[in-house]
Amino acid sequence: MDENEKIRSYKDRLRIFLILYVFSEPHTDNELPNVRKIFQSEQRIQKIDFLLRNPDYLCHELLDKAKSNTSLQSEIKSIVKNIFASKEPILKRLEMERFFFGPYEDIDDVIAFLKSIDFIDS
Repeated sequence: MDENEKIRSYKDRLRIFLILYVFSEPHTDNELPNVRKIFQSEQRIQKIDFLLRNPDYLCHELLDKAKSNTSLQSEIKSIVKNIFASKEPILKRLEMERFFFGPYEDIDDVIAFLKSIDFIDS
């Protein structure tokens, strides 16, 4: 594995872990006392991952949110302007494969790694 592949592997692991941590729902089921948060589906991981890897699509989604939530419009517009002013759509784009009807990234290795070090439980 060359240096670029190692860096990409670390980025993928960190990005997926942060997606799982930030976007998981609190879990209070007494049957599973050690579980604090739960994440429902891989498809949701893929969708969030796509938006993080493609800032221009993220901006589009944020602007759609701004249309429906007028109280957050100025904050969302400021975020979108900042994303484009810092050239994130050009500098930070990470391509994803197209799989059937949408983007897809094989995250099995990342999930296996996170499980092996007890960061997550599947």
